[in-house]
Amino acid sequence: MARAKKIEGKIDILVNNAGVCRLGNFLDMSEEDRDFHIDINIKGVWNVTKAVLPEMVERKDGRIVMMSSVTGDMVADPGENGLCPV
Repeated sequence: MARAKKIEGKIDILVNNAGVCRLGNFLDMSEEDRDFHIDINIKGVWNVTKAVLPEMVERKDGRIVMMSSVTGDMVADPGENGLCPV
């Protein structure tokens, strides 16, 4: 974000659209698999939003778009059970 701010001068819009999914049986998933999902799908959104939001609030201008899976709370494809609510 610092590089983007240096090049552009300010951030007018942030689109959080990064997401990953390692498929597999939940019982076989490791802590590394869990951390991989958390680091990108949750911490990534958190970190970049925290990086741009203070300046947007100060300017009283800016937009943040959050995107997520359309199936996250409805269905799971085979192997995605590690990410679905029980």
